[in-house]
Parts: sequence; C-alpha cells; structure tokens
Amino acid sequence: MRFLICLISLLFVVGQVAGQQVDTLRIDGSNGVKPLVVDLATAFEAIYPKIHVLIGDGMNTSKRIDALMNEDIDIAMASHGLDIPRFTQMGLQVHWFAQMAVVFGTHQSVQVQDIRMEDLCAIYEGKVDNWQALGGPNLPIIALARPSDEVDTEVIAAALACFENLEEQKHLQFHQKSGPLARALQNTNGSIGMCAAVRVAQSEGKIQALAIDGVEPSPKMLKKGKYPFYRNAYLLTKGRMSDAEKRFLHFIRSKTGKRILESNQAIVPKAK
Repeated sequence: MRFLICLISLLFVVGQVAGQQVDTLRIDGSNGVKPLVVDLATAFEAIYPKIHVLIGDGMNTSKRIDALMNEDIDIAMASHGLDIPRFTQMGLQVHWFAQMAVVFGTHQSVQVQDIRMEDLCAIYEGKVDNWQALGGPNLPIIALARPSDEVDTEVIAAALACFENLEEQKHLQFHQKSGPLARALQNTNGSIGMCAAVRVAQSEGKIQALAIDGVEPSPKMLKKGKYPFYRNAYLLTKGRMSDAEKRFLHFIRSKTGKRILESNQAIVPKAK
C-alpha cells in the first residue's frame, strides 16, 4: 500500500511539473480479465493523457470487494459467477462489458487442432500421456491446470465432471494465476492448459486454441452459443462514479473499445 501511495504521489507531481494535473484510475481484481483491461487502458491513455490507469497484480474475490468498498481501488475487475443482487445491495454497480471463450491452449509444437471432450478427460486423468495417441507428434503431454476453485476450471467442470477434483491428479502442473499458466504454455513443448481466449490472441502464435468436438472457440461460435466454455467479464464501481471512471467505461463501449475487445477474441454483450 505504501508503494501504491508513493507511486500515485509521484504521478501527481509529474503532472504538476508538466503544467497539468494527472488523475489516477486504480483498477485491480481478476487476472483472467486483466489482459483485456490492459489493452483497453493502453488505448484509453493515448486518448486521455491526463488520466493514468494503474492496474494491480490481481486480487481474489473477497479482497477486491474489500478494496473497492474501502476505496483503495476505483474499479474492480471480476468474472463469471457474480452474485449481482448481493453486490447491488452493497451499493456497487456491475458493468458487464465482454464475454470470452475459455479454451484449451497448446504449445505450438503439439500440432493438434481438434480434440474430443472424452480425450480431454483422458489427458487430465492421466490415461493418455503422448500426443501421438491423439494424432499429433511423438511428444509427451504436459498437462497444466488451474485450481478447482478458479473460474476457468469451474467453467469447464460444469460441463465435464472429470475436472471437478483435479487436485487429486498428481501428474498435473498447477498454476494459481492465469498469467503464469499462459507463459508456461508458450514455453513448454507438448503442453496443454485451460486459459481465456485473450491469452491466445496475445501470444503471437505461441499458443494454439483447440477446437472442441469440431467447434472452434471463435467469437462467431460464441455468439451462436455453440462453443461450450466461456466466461463473462465485469467491472465493478462504487457509488457515484468519478469523471475518470465514466470516461473509461464510456471508452470501453465505444467503437474503438469494441474493436480492441474483438481483436482479443472477446465479444461485446448486447445492451439490456
């Protein structure tokens, strides 16, 4: 917290020296949503140079809500499974801004484009340990996973019961956060792991997303409701929003914001 206060103070001083005051918009929360927000914030700052967007390293659900309620942050990033009525009663506003596929990504060495759900279970239960058995190269399968209480795993477990108790599988390599798992996918030959589609879009081709039973995890298939795994992305604010908060949320819903979301393989939900 001391580091955050010092950083904010430094930004304020720099702004004053340059002859203008710099507002700081503090955002933290879901690591699964963070890559989308980072891209949006970069473009936003180019348009609004007097507003600096400071994005944290990630917080779990309880910590991000506490931070928002205590005004330690201005906006909380959140994902699938929100208790929206409860947050509304707390005086929070929930802004649904994107939906993205949860995919099974593979390292570029795997060279498999499609997989059946039953084969996913076989991999994560340790029954299949080489890609050759699934039409790929003679390469050991390195299965990466998130804990069972993380959103990506919960989304998959809702459709595949074999993912409900992954911690019992000793051959799996677990990553608490989505960023380290995505980096492991990029750097580990033969690896497979679950992640949001935005991680694939930002990997510069180092991660390949598998089609599931012939259905690609594309925005088109997501819009049609044909792809089975997806997560929603939300931003939460408290009470009356500041001018900086209003501008950021308006930017996300603008044509530019929509293009950025779509370039990251996310779809923009229709306004209700």
